[in-house]
Amino acid sequence: MNLTSEDKRLLEELCQQHAVSADKVLKLLDTVHTTTNSRSAASGSMRPCARF
Repeated sequence: MNLTSEDKRLLEELCQQHAVSADKVLKLLDTVHTTTNSRSAASGSMRPCARF
């Protein structure tokens, strides 16, 4: 997943505030993104996923 440096900084800040691992959040987002793209391709939909 491609995040800008500002997005990464915000993610790190939010994760620290909520005692969550930023690496785990990124992995979850990547999994959701990959799964959503796979389902869209399987159904023939060419609609892009929303940017997180």
